[in-house]
Amino acid sequence: MFAETEIKLNNGDSILLIQLRAMGDTLLLTPLIRTFKEVYPAVKIDVLVEALPAQVLKNNPHVRKIHISPPRGSGFGKYILLLRRLRHEKYVLSVDFLSTPGSALLSRLINSKLRIGYRLRWRSWAYTHPVQRRTDPVYNPLTKFDLVSMLGVKPDDLKLDLYYSDDDDAVAAELWSALNFSEPSIVCALAPWSKREWRRWANPAWLKVMKQVSMQKPVIWLLFATENERRFLSELEDNPDVDIRWAGASDIGVAAAMIKRCQAMLSVDNGLAHIAVAMNIPKLSLFTGSDAPELWTPPGSDEFQGVDLREEKYEPSKITEVADRFVMLLKFGSNLEQ
Repeated sequence: MFAETEIKLNNGDSILLIQLRAMGDTLLLTPLIRTFKEVYPAVKIDVLVEALPAQVLKNNPHVRKIHISPPRGSGFGKYILLLRRLRHEKYVLSVDFLSTPGSALLSRLINSKLRIGYRLRWRSWAYTHPVQRRTDPVYNPLTKFDLVSMLGVKPDDLKLDLYYSDDDDAVAAELWSALNFSEPSIVCALAPWSKREWRRWANPAWLKVMKQVSMQKPVIWLLFATENERRFLSELEDNPDVDIRWAGASDIGVAAAMIKRCQAMLSVDNGLAHIAVAMNIPKLSLFTGSDAPELWTPPGSDEFQGVDLREEKYEPSKITEVADRFVMLLKFGSNLEQ
């Protein structure tokens, strides 16, 4: 599975980790970043990400510099400017965790001495050390470690790192206070939206679950969604049978500080679910698309769970299973009445 050649880095070397696309993928890279710094404390780690996922890393003490990839369709000129900046850094090593044709070409053009990526058709030529991609479904951070195993960086603690600032916490405290929760209240985060349609679950199914949960526990649901996403979820927010209050989701640091105050999270497979894991908040994620729960759920944990709904998406028994499992999950949350 892994490349046999071993690589050694020297003190002061600079490396670039290329992790484009989603926020969740960037957050799932943080165990590797932390471990890499433990193995090579004098190596300088830079990361290339997109604008929104960059918020995940902005306070990470193990990252020296964050490069922002231009939005898709920005024009050729902006990519040329990015390439010039990256080449100027003279990276000894670049690691491409996406390994699409585009990211492979970028990795090659950066011209780092050592280049690691997946051994995939039409792109292995871009890397000096191509690695065979796993085919078995395992937790995503483990697949990222496959690419750096030849450097002696092996998975140990898979804890996710997200460092929000004091300012983020202060904003979250103000928002929390404005919601006027009674004391004590069971406040749970709800993250039902994904930009990928095949990961979503229909609003009526969400309502059935929340009503069944409310029959067992008096839960107040804190809806995490942007203004644009909120209009697709109005059926939830406007329903008189459940107590749902909107929290927004425009700033990752503030959202993390808000989620940290919740007892648990119920979500689809999205980046906010990984934030709950990073905040050590119990979460139950619904997998309704093509991905297996094992890919995005920390292994061996009772607090972080996934429900496989790929075959029986709206069966009444599955809706009841989701509700019952979430109620059971609440026992791991903090600040609950015993």
